[in-house]
Amino acid sequence: MSNQLLIIRGGPASGKTTWLEQNHLLKRTISPDNIRRELYNGELGDPKVVWRFVELQFESAAFDGLFFVLDAQDSDYDKWLRKARRYGYEVWFKVMSTPRSECFKRNAARDGAARLDDVVMMMAFDWLEQHPIPEGSNILPDDADPIKFFKLEE
Repeated sequence: MSNQLLIIRGGPASGKTTWLEQNHLLKRTISPDNIRRELYNGELGDPKVVWRFVELQFESAAFDGLFFVLDAQDSDYDKWLRKARRYGYEVWFKVMSTPRSECFKRNAARDGAARLDDVVMMMAFDWLEQHPIPEGSNILPDDADPIKFFKLEE
């Protein structure tokens, strides 16, 4: 089934990337973090450039009707819902419900640039609280196998 967008949502160190790896979805994922790594060697760089790359990747995938995942924790959900509708996409959310305390513990165990400052972690969790998933959105069940659920080929 194409014309599906899955937005993965969760705080830093909540297991988003691990879930994507375990479910064979990394190659179908659009991520500003990955773009930052490639363009700016992991530094913040110019956010406008990063988000323009995300939008171009989205438009390219959507033009072809491809299934894809958006891994952008601090994105404007309403904007993505409007874009998805424009291309006839159905939007789903995968919610990582890892407790905040566990995320902080995981983050503390990270090395180098992967480890975030506690202030940045708090800002990310505050953002999530202030930007709930839009009412009436489709939520991927926790026990769903996304490959089967979205009828994808590995």
